[in-house]
Amino acid sequence: MRSELSTRDRRAIRLGLVVLLPAFVLGLGVRPYASAWMRARDRLESERALLGRERALVDAAPSFGRAEATERSALERRAGRLLPGDSTLAGGALVRYVAD
Repeated sequence: MRSELSTRDRRAIRLGLVVLLPAFVLGLGVRPYASAWMRARDRLESERALLGRERALVDAAPSFGRAEATERSALERRAGRLLPGDSTLAGGALVRYVAD
C-alpha cells in the first residue's frame, strides 16, 4: 500500500524543508562555530593583555634592585619604631611604650 502525495502535500514538504533546513544549519552549525570563535578571540585578547603586563614587569626589572635598596634603608631608619619579638612580646612592648 503505497500512498502517493498530492501536489499540495509535496509543495508543503518542500516549503518546510526550505524553511527548516537553514534553521537547522544555523542552529547546529553556525552558532556553535561562532560561539567558539568568540571565546577564542576573547581568550587571545586576555592573553595579549597578560603578555603586555609581563613585558612591563620585565622592562621594570632593573629598577627592582634600586627600589629594594631604597626600601631597605627606609626600614633600617625606622627600626627603632618597630617593636621587637613575636606578637606576644611586641604586645607587651607596645603597652610599655604607650604607658610611657
